[in-house]
Amino acid sequence: MKNNELANTADYVCVYAFKEEEVETALKRDGRFIDKIFQKLCLLSQEYKGEAEKSQRSRYEMSDLAEDLNQKTFQIIAIDGRRPETQMKLTKTSSVPNLPSAADSEKNDLCQHPTNTEQKTIQERKTRSAGPSTEGNATQNNSSGYSGYSCSTEIEDILQTQCKVLFDMLQSPENKKLYQEEFDKSLQSFTDVKNVKWLMDLSDSVCLIKVENSARGTGFLLFDRFILTNAHVVKDFVYSPPEAPHTLKLLRKCVALFNYEVIESVGEVLKVNDVVVAYAYGLENDESHDFALLELDSAPHNCTELLERCKPGPSPHSGGIYIVGHPDCGVKKMDPCFIVGIENRLPSINKHISENVSCPYVSWPCWSCLHQNHITYDSCFFHGSSGSPVFDEHCYLIGMHTGGFHYKHVYTGRSVIEFSVSIQSIIKKIHTQIKTRSEIFYLFSKFEFVKNITSGADMPAVRQETLSEEVEAMDIN
Repeated sequence: MKNNELANTADYVCVYAFKEEEVETALKRDGRFIDKIFQKLCLLSQEYKGEAEKSQRSRYEMSDLAEDLNQKTFQIIAIDGRRPETQMKLTKTSSVPNLPSAADSEKNDLCQHPTNTEQKTIQERKTRSAGPSTEGNATQNNSSGYSGYSCSTEIEDILQTQCKVLFDMLQSPENKKLYQEEFDKSLQSFTDVKNVKWLMDLSDSVCLIKVENSARGTGFLLFDRFILTNAHVVKDFVYSPPEAPHTLKLLRKCVALFNYEVIESVGEVLKVNDVVVAYAYGLENDESHDFALLELDSAPHNCTELLERCKPGPSPHSGGIYIVGHPDCGVKKMDPCFIVGIENRLPSINKHISENVSCPYVSWPCWSCLHQNHITYDSCFFHGSSGSPVFDEHCYLIGMHTGGFHYKHVYTGRSVIEFSVSIQSIIKKIHTQIKTRSEIFYLFSKFEFVKNITSGADMPAVRQETLSEEVEAMDIN
């Protein structure tokens, strides 16, 4: 036991487990047992209360299911000093200095067991791993050290006996059944053919955004001829002309490149009009906004309006997602990953800190910069992927990939946690900004998703705020 006081006062402890889990899993979760029993090759030896029980099976392995051990009493015994994967690394050698004596080996075993249990463990190890003649040699060597045997011969004998035990264990019916079940388990997968085909079609709506022939980020066709991207992709050249102070325009020429899936492919290049349809970059009511709705000269060919792939309801707090975009402003790629729920954000950030103790400063501001309209996850999409659509595991559009907490570590880039802005909050904000532009408002409001989330909504005046330097520093692009 980890607790010496408990080990000295308690003869038995009760361990609770789920029926279908392995014994080792239950013991680890219990938390009271020393780590050595998971590092050594251990068995459970059943203690009998009567002669009638002795006809039953007496040994159980750590990989057995807990339901086979219900209401039984055991001692944990070590049948060898190493795990199988450690045993396989041993090699024959001509000389081994400072070989341990039998007394040292006994001392290094599971010292928490009582003396009679330890003696029983060593004797069982000899019985399982050697025949009568070998056991006699082992007894002789234990009493007189390793004299009379060359080191290489002694090690060879040990390896032969150990490998036999290991081979017998691997051939046992219980282990064969375990291996089959391990490889046959049903795990959540992102390789469903239906989803892949669907995403292939939806990915045609994703484009690479270029400003004066320089790739800046990612966007996607939201509806009709209007594409959505992050505001920070174009904010450096957005301005308000003096003659129309309430209008935003692009100072530089911008194009959207569709079907860029192979290096140097031409794709479909469409010009972006200089008037920005809707734009928000700031904080409001604990919600972070970072989007720009841009208008193309014409709608791209054979592309799905991704507003069709939105459904009412809150953003998911768990499950798998797909991000489709242009990381590093290169060819189009897809990243399947899992949502980090709100309740798991802080543990995820702390885990990153503990695994990267040389760079703790990058994690400190993360928690305060995440807001209620953010969906968080761990993705490998960094620079250039801002503005990518985020789909849930059923291929519904749930957000726009916006940023993360990126930093350089040696020669590689890392990120503490990444986030997207929920599509619901973006659509609500767009709705308030375009209500005076009747033609665009008509094309926008015909979607069922827009009707559902904006029905009865107030129409507040548009208010822009500037992000703090701290939040601005977290942009991916």
